[in-house]
Amino acid sequence: MSRPPIDRRFVAALRSLDYRGLSYAEAWRLLLPVAERIGLPRPSYFSVRRTLIVERRRRARRKAAYDRVLGAVIAGRVPSLEAVEALREAIVF
Repeated sequence: MSRPPIDRRFVAALRSLDYRGLSYAEAWRLLLPVAERIGLPRPSYFSVRRTLIVERRRRARRKAAYDRVLGAVIAGRVPSLEAVEALREAIVF
């Protein structure tokens, strides 16, 4: 059975709330005021957990891509085409 996607406003709130690496339960609890403000039911704990796993992986890929490119630049080298392409993909997705 497929679950409906989480409203984009909840995803945006989770991105903002997760800067400290909150536990899934804490992030889920902090969505209550967001749900009240936008007039939608709060997503399930499992939906929040799944969303945060995806967002944390995305953030880790983006950081790794930035690190590769910036590491090359700081070392006085031109970043490889693969590193630049990985950064572009990390930013777009």
